[in-house]
Amino acid sequence: INAEYMGSFEMDDDEPKTPVLKLDRAAETGFASFFRSLDQTGTTPYRFFDHKTYHTVHGPHAEQLAIQYYKSAAAVKRFDGGTGLPYLCLSPQMFETVVRDLLLERNMRVEVWVARANSKSSWHCEKKASPGNLQQLEDLLFRNFEMGSSPVVLAVKLGTAGAQLSVGLCYADATLRTIGFCEFLDSDQFAALESAIVQLNVKECLLLPEGTPYQSQKLRELLGRCRVAANERRPAEFNTKNVESDLRRLLGERACQLGAELDRRLALASAACVIGFLELMSDDRNAGNYRIVSFDLDKYMRLDASAVRALNIVPSVGDTNKNMNLYGVLNKCKTSMGSRLLLRNVRQPLRDLAAIEARLDYTEALVSDSTLRLSLQEQHLRRIPDLERLSKRFQRNKATLQDLVVLHGVLIRLPLLCDALRLDPDNAVARQILGPLDDLILQFENFVKLVEKMVDLEMVAQHQYLINPIHNDVLMRLKVEKDRVYNEIVGYVNTAARDLGCEPKLIKLENDSKFGYCLRISKKDEKLLRGRNNYTQLSMLKDGIRFTTRQ
Repeated sequence: INAEYMGSFEMDDDEPKTPVLKLDRAAETGFASFFRSLDQTGTTPYRFFDHKTYHTVHGPHAEQLAIQYYKSAAAVKRFDGGTGLPYLCLSPQMFETVVRDLLLERNMRVEVWVARANSKSSWHCEKKASPGNLQQLEDLLFRNFEMGSSPVVLAVKLGTAGAQLSVGLCYADATLRTIGFCEFLDSDQFAALESAIVQLNVKECLLLPEGTPYQSQKLRELLGRCRVAANERRPAEFNTKNVESDLRRLLGERACQLGAELDRRLALASAACVIGFLELMSDDRNAGNYRIVSFDLDKYMRLDASAVRALNIVPSVGDTNKNMNLYGVLNKCKTSMGSRLLLRNVRQPLRDLAAIEARLDYTEALVSDSTLRLSLQEQHLRRIPDLERLSKRFQRNKATLQDLVVLHGVLIRLPLLCDALRLDPDNAVARQILGPLDDLILQFENFVKLVEKMVDLEMVAQHQYLINPIHNDVLMRLKVEKDRVYNEIVGYVNTAARDLGCEPKLIKLENDSKFGYCLRISKKDEKLLRGRNNYTQLSMLKDGIRFTTRQ
């Protein structure tokens, strides 16, 4: 392709681009002053500043991220003509990649700051996240990726029982909306606590600067071995004054399950810290939606971090092949929910014989019935989205029309799933889940009818999620006009094919997120566009050349 032809194209969207921060000298000075006024003590979080179309990170973190992700410090710029505060600009795609890696792989804390109205030098923290609390950035992190494991946060409170060390802990999973308690005696080596952390797959530990210096050192070493982020909190956060009423509000009708937990003072103090850290009481939609789960260390085989690595149970940091471990070999799950459940199961080997045999009965039922197993795997489960995350969107009133359609698609397939299970009603799996599935179908019957009535399901095939226009005259007129324009656009495909002297099938009509409706041909057919002044080339990507008419 000659240079003149290449000059008419934009850069490939797949190529990395670094946005440019444009501020005048006064704005630079004001921002630098504001940034230096922020708390820089201890392990500071990575602070990203939102400029609407890109993000910036400043100070030492800018240089670290440039080396880590751009493999060069050349991407770092400085205020005051190159002598002031260093900064790094991140495109939306790079920002998403960096934040995901910092939170999920490197166990760092992240904050996203936005400018106050009509100000370039005054900002406020709009969102923040840590390894154990991803709630505010969950949509960004898992928009295009599956949630492999739940972000479990654990709070630990130390005490004494006679001459022995006593440990009270509380953990919460904001994805599953569960909260659990445990209190036990331990040694100065924290062997039992390490086992609990491994079994629960904890991502972040909230703790106090308490105990002897030796115990404090051993606890820090333990968290480092388990790759758990340590987060030191203030003593006031472990105050139990309001924790009982907070728990009753979170549990709602399930509050009657609170019994022995209320007598575990160390665990209750830890619960107060977890509730405050996750800010559960600030959102009324959490009321009545949490459930309490019991955790008994003696219920599972005790594993420490060294045993998990030695037995190669789960992927280790730096593994190039994440499947070369027990979890990777066993993980044939078709849903994110199944993968997370399997991960919990391999980290929590059962000791109770009856529970082991019950689990083996389900496994044997699927092994012996290959027809049912293949039907579940290939026809039903692969079409089920992450319902645990989807339910949170509904709970937070953030569900969109697309979420409604996704849930509708699951519900209309449930009868087919039940029919497959009824082929052998004596199957252990069928006996366990047929009843609950039938109840769900009845409970959501009106929901299915509502979606089919109110949503234009015909447009879903075009990835458009719209209200059905038959319910409103204005919407109907707009639809008619929209269809007329679309048919006119489709006509340009045949017109362009005749003009370029090719088959219409060589030209594709696309609705591009950047350019809107445009035409595309493959790279091998680019010669058809050479010298054609009545067409405007928009971009050249790996999948072809996008162009449009000049009309």
